[in-house]
Amino acid sequence: MPAVIWKRDIDNPILPIVPGTWRHSRVANCSLLIHGDTAYLYYPDHFGLARSRDLLHWQKHPEPVFLRGSAREWDDGGIWVGDVARVGDTCYLWYEGRSGGTDRNREYAPGGFSQIGLATLAMGDFTRLTRDFDRM
Repeated sequence: MPAVIWKRDIDNPILPIVPGTWRHSRVANCSLLIHGDTAYLYYPDHFGLARSRDLLHWQKHPEPVFLRGSAREWDDGGIWVGDVARVGDTCYLWYEGRSGGTDRNREYAPGGFSQIGLATLAMGDFTRLTRDFDRM
C-alpha cells in the first residue's frame, strides 16, 4: 500500500506569530469549531481566536479571548493546549492550566504544576464575541 502524503496548499503559515503583540510567543495546538459557514480556531498561550470561511485565509481577533487565572488561582502561571466543543447552546473549552509556583511571571517556575481546567461560554456570548471581527 502506498504511503499517504499530505500536500501543502500554500507556502506561508496561515496563522503566523505577530512580534511585539500578545500573539508573539505561541500559535500552536489549535482547536477548531465550526459555526454556520465559518470555522473558528482557538489557539494558546493566551487563547486567541481566528476565523475563516475557506480554511486557508484567516482573520485574527484583536484581543485574547481567554486569559490565565489571577494571582494565586490554580491556573495563574499559564494556560495552554485547549480543545473546544459545542454542545447545545454552550461552548466547552478544556485546557491545560499551570499554577505559577514560586513566580507566576516566570515560565515553569519551581513549585508549579499543570492540571486540566474547563471554561464554558454560552453561544449567545460567542456570537457577541464574533461580532468583534466585523468591527475590524
